[in-house]
Amino acid sequence: MKNFYFLLIAITCLFITSGCTNIMNSEIYPIEQNDKIGFINAQGKEIISPKYEKIIFNNSSNLIAVKYNGLWGFINKNNEFIIMPQFKSTEGFINNLAYVVDDNYEGYINKKGVFVWKQQKQKIQQNTNKTEHNKIQTNVKNDLADSILNELGL
Repeated sequence: MKNFYFLLIAITCLFITSGCTNIMNSEIYPIEQNDKIGFINAQGKEIISPKYEKIIFNNSSNLIAVKYNGLWGFINKNNEFIIMPQFKSTEGFINNLAYVVDDNYEGYINKKGVFVWKQQKQKIQQNTNKTEHNKIQTNVKNDLADSILNELGL
């Protein structure tokens, strides 16, 4: 039993230190200037000028999700677009897949930007649904009013 706990502690320490190593080895750090985000290196030198609206920076991935001109894409640490901005939203890469949403689909893409799983988005027509709801509500009110008037003999 002691060996099991020792092994469990050793594995936990290994995961913690490997996570810290990823953070220390990333060598780029996000900065914000004039409501835009860029990156500096460990020496404080700007390596990517602030031009992105938002970022999702996950040290376990070599790709950084960036929002540029209202759409999400993915750059490498040399500021080269690997996946051009084309998505309405994303959660960044986790385990080599990124959840993304575009105009027609939502699903997971690989690091080449190809959907490995997707489903068509349901387009909710709020105005149509609201109009139909109002018609139903009006009909119910009219039916209720008619039944009350009938009961009163009017």
